[in-house]
This record gives sequence, structure tokens and C-alpha cells, in this order.
Amino acid sequence: MPTSPPVPPVFSPVSDTLAANRLGVPSVVFFVMSAATPLTVTAGVVTTAYAATGLLGLPSAFVAVGVLLGLFSVGYVAMARKVGNCGAFYAYLARGLGRPVGVAGAWVALLAYNSLQVGLYGAIGAATSPLLRQWFDLAPPWWLIALAAWALTAGLGLLRVDVNGRVLAVLLVAEVTVIVVYSLASLTHPAEGTVSLTALSPAHLVGSGAGALLVLAVLGSVGFESAVVFSEESRHPRRTVPRATYLSVGLIAALYTLASWAMIVAVGPDRIVAVSREQGTEVIFNLADAHLGAMAATIGQALFVTSLIAAMIAFHNTTSRYMYALGREGVLPHRWG
Repeated sequence: MPTSPPVPPVFSPVSDTLAANRLGVPSVVFFVMSAATPLTVTAGVVTTAYAATGLLGLPSAFVAVGVLLGLFSVGYVAMARKVGNCGAFYAYLARGLGRPVGVAGAWVALLAYNSLQVGLYGAIGAATSPLLRQWFDLAPPWWLIALAAWALTAGLGLLRVDVNGRVLAVLLVAEVTVIVVYSLASLTHPAEGTVSLTALSPAHLVGSGAGALLVLAVLGSVGFESAVVFSEESRHPRRTVPRATYLSVGLIAALYTLASWAMIVAVGPDRIVAVSREQGTEVIFNLADAHLGAMAATIGQALFVTSLIAAMIAFHNTTSRYMYALGREGVLPHRWG
């Protein structure tokens, strides 16, 4: 009796399940810290804080927020040890307070992450256009740059999560290295001849405007909570997720404290507010130009753009896992899960 030839399996680059045991602690940290966009925060949020509040206490605010987030993380990762689910907030709220509350929390998380993602597309267009004009005399519209960034992010999203982790590793290490080098150069070139410790005083967190500083410091830490989203893909998640969370919170707080303090030292406590209002995001690059040369400033400007790309990749991975979890639970169409 004739038999039909075997049908070869059809390969699809898109998996319908999450791949377990793909990520270790470093990879999860890369996802978390990329979402926080360290260079974008250093160049943008830090100078905005000085310009908008007129206060010097941002380094102290980063320390305080780091401590508070560390305390919050104790309970947060304790839940992660009990509930390993890429739905994160949805899974925790549904388990503790019921499915309706979990669904509501999931929608809030999705709205927040997607809003950040969409905003980043606009930001990269606005940040890249003047650089292309300056370096190559090109003037593409911002939306074309945003479309190219979207295509790159979507393409990487089809690849394995560990491949995305390796891409983020390269981008983040370069980004953090530049921040540290810039900061050390600023500390070795103090504006007043001596390194001022004024900005590190906790007294700056008491009084008018302290709340605004703390809010801006929290803004700089957005994404620290995303380690638990990768719990189903982590090796030994009961250890990996807590370690990655604590390490990310500590590194973010230390990096931002160093960078924001070094900027005050290099510009001067009496001038940092006025200079931030005048130069905006260019403060850190102008300092690099003065202390390290034009090439160092140019490298930093390029990495400012890649910082936004890294954040897009990180938020894309986080959002897609939330949607996968909700599809798996029947909140969204099952084909998404």
C-alpha cells in the first residue's frame, strides 16, 4: 500500500512559547538598565531637574530613591519567587486581589509601557535629525528615522530573547562606560578648583521643591521593575530575578548619583542651574568636549541615540511578554498567547 512521503516540519522564526533557561543575571540586568536609558537620563532628566527646580539636591534624591526602591524590591521579588509569570503585575494582583484587579493592573501597565515606547519613537527622530544634518548634511524627516527604528526593534523582537540580550549588552556597556568616563573627567576638572560635596547633603531633600526632585529621580529609574517579566525565560528564576533586580537598582542609583554630582562639580554649584537652562541636554557633551576633546563628545552624542534604541528594544520585549501573558490567560485573544 503506497504511503505519502513525510512532510518536513515547517520552520517559523517566531516561537509560540517562551524559551526557558535563556537568561542569566547579566542578561536580565541589561534589559532592566536599558529600559532606564542611563545616558538619556544623564543628559536630559538631570539637566531638566536643575533647570526646572533650581535646586542642587538631585544626587541626594537619587540616593534616597535608590534606597526606597531597594526596600520595595524586597517584597516585590518575594512575590516573584512564589509566582513565576511573565505577566508580572497582572499575575501578582490576580493572585492576591482577584482577577478583575489583575486585569485592571495589566491594562495600566500596558498603557504605560506602550506610551513610553511610542514616545521613544518621537524622541529618536528629534534626537537623530540634527546629528545627521551636522555630520552628513542629511535632513530626513523625523518620522522616517522613527520608522527605521521601529523596523529594527520589530525585527529584533522576532529573534531569541538571548540575542536581544547580547545586543543590549553591547549598547549598554558602551553607554555606561561613556557616562563613567565623562563623570571622572568632570570630577578631575572642578569649576572652583576643589571638588564640592554640597550637592550630596541630605539637607537638600527637606523644604520646597524636594518633592519635585524625588519625582524626577523616580522617573530616571523607570523600568527597574521589569526583571520579573523575564522570570519564565531565566535560568534558576528564584535566584536570577531577585539578584538582577537588586543589582539593577543599585547600579542605576550609583550611576545617576555620580553623573549628577559630577556635573555640578564641573560647572559649579552657583552656575549649574543657569547653564542647564541655557544649554539643556548639551551640558554633558559640552563638558566632554572641553575636558576630553571633540571626538569624545561626538561618541557620546551617537550613544545618546543608541540609548533610545536600547530602551525601545527593552520596552518592546517587556510589552510583548505582557501581551503574551494576557493572551494565555484569555484576557486578550488566545492567538496572542
